[in-house]
Amino acid sequence: MALLLVAALIGCGAAPAPAPAEEAAAPAEEAAAPAEEAAPAEEAAAPAEGAIKIGLSFSDFATERWKNEEVLMRALLEEKGYEVVSQEANHDVKLQIDQIDNMVSQGVKALIVIAEDGDALSTAVDKAAEAGVQVLAYDRLIKSPNIAAYLSFNNVEVGRQQALGVMKAIDIENWDVEANGPVRLVKLGGSPTDNNAILFRQGQDEIVEPYVAEGKIEVVADQWVDNWDPANALKIMENILTAAGNDVDAVVASNDGTALGALQAMKAQGLAGVVPISGQDATADGCNS
Repeated sequence: MALLLVAALIGCGAAPAPAPAEEAAAPAEEAAAPAEEAAPAEEAAAPAEGAIKIGLSFSDFATERWKNEEVLMRALLEEKGYEVVSQEANHDVKLQIDQIDNMVSQGVKALIVIAEDGDALSTAVDKAAEAGVQVLAYDRLIKSPNIAAYLSFNNVEVGRQQALGVMKAIDIENWDVEANGPVRLVKLGGSPTDNNAILFRQGQDEIVEPYVAEGKIEVVADQWVDNWDPANALKIMENILTAAGNDVDAVVASNDGTALGALQAMKAQGLAGVVPISGQDATADGCNS
């Protein structure tokens, strides 16, 4: 969907858009093509001379999802005849800004940006827009009025589902507070510079806070994990378990990386498989844990 949207944005900026009926018909025609015509990504033809350049700007490749999506985006764009310029910033905001500026100077017509910091990147996005580049904020909001589009999930609902999954796992409705005390809950948010982390937390709290008010849940720790980094989550969870004397009943974590870091700390204390924990992204390690 991100690729279709970028193609549409380029078309809107460069030439009259085709009629809606023609646009709707295109996917069906592509879908009807024999399977053998779809060449593997590594066999994609080199872009034609003068091909439109598309820039891909990733916050990092430490997050498994982004590494996989870069491969997919590149293959699909090159299959459509675009020239792709792709860079990742290794969680370095300044580097990502410099990379965006560099891609604009290389003449990209559109940018798909997964922002490390949606506030800090706004100036770079403004400059790109002034240069006529269509900027798609993908998954993470960039706080600029000059983005051409923002494509993401309903991230508040994602947060609700994370919390609901944990509540179901501990059977919160039948939790005996008199016998067991309130559920001792840990909240692990994502990177505080990522708007998605705020939205996840909003959804989580919609589910959790009524139980807190009712006295069924006690939040023993509420932490944010810089860069969504599993190593940071590990250290944070180790400190939480030490402070709580390992007395933790459940963890609402905001993605697989933070969950896996927390899980590593819990394994060391014999709590893995005992304390339920949420995640997100369906990474291989997350699904197998």
